[in-house]
Amino acid sequence: MVLSAAHPVGCPLLKRAHRAFDLDRLRETLSKRLRELPGKLSRAGDVLARSRSHLVENPAEMFLAILRSAHLPVKLMVEIAEAYDEEPSLKGTAFGISQAITRGAQRMSAEVRFELEQAAGDYLRNLSRPN
Repeated sequence: MVLSAAHPVGCPLLKRAHRAFDLDRLRETLSKRLRELPGKLSRAGDVLARSRSHLVENPAEMFLAILRSAHLPVKLMVEIAEAYDEEPSLKGTAFGISQAITRGAQRMSAEVRFELEQAAGDYLRNLSRPN
């Protein structure tokens, strides 16, 4: 699962073009991002833990909303619904919704898998935002 930070393009640990670059600047950026990593992992863990107690009444409706908000084909619902049924202990929770999306994504191409994992992460991140 990808749980992106609140950044319009996502927030990878480090992203650099394959062109000439300043090695000292690269080291500085990498050092900074690595120092930030424990806090980001902690926040992601908190989001996952809270999602286990967040109840979802209509999973199919939620899957559809997530797919639409990520501009993904609705036909992916079939794989996601099958994955949802594979983990009955998680049913009815936001974590179960996210888990079904990422589990269903494992059966798809790398590009679709990435987009679904991003959508699952966005869904959980949005749950943790104050209204």
